[in-house]
Amino acid sequence: MRDQRADGRTAVRDLPGGVLMKTGRPIDSPAAVDILGWLRMHGPAEVQEIVYRVGDSLKRSQEVMRLLHSIGVVHISAWRPCTIGGGRPAKVWNGWPGKDIPLPAPIPASTSRRESWHRTHQRHVQNYGVAIANKIMRARNNGGADQVVIDGKTVYQRRPRKQQGVNT
Repeated sequence: MRDQRADGRTAVRDLPGGVLMKTGRPIDSPAAVDILGWLRMHGPAEVQEIVYRVGDSLKRSQEVMRLLHSIGVVHISAWRPCTIGGGRPAKVWNGWPGKDIPLPAPIPASTSRRESWHRTHQRHVQNYGVAIANKIMRARNNGGADQVVIDGKTVYQRRPRKQQGVNT
């Protein structure tokens, strides 16, 4: 993967002619060499995983991935949903040339809320039955505390939601 040039610097060698930038110069970044080598050895990964494994900074790794992508050495093989706070899905990079997977269409907020409501309702139906699940969901929508007692035993209790702007 690494090849010493006549001037002593390292260049990435991908094909017999070498990997060339649009300007015609070889990529001589040690970070690019390390990242490309790691991707080809270990398979597709997000930039955060590459940073962790290679030991480079996030900003530099993102720059290198954009450079390698612009010259066609790597491609986007998948998109992983952002698990913290929503947002744009993360690119999963593959260390070989190929066609990029397009960015998936965003899910409207109304659809995701509706799906979340249905999942929660189904979970309550499985645990408590339809009548009690409906009562729980009505109480959740009203924002108040709810307690379900069956035969003198509390089977469900929900704490009240924190009010916006109130520090508790």
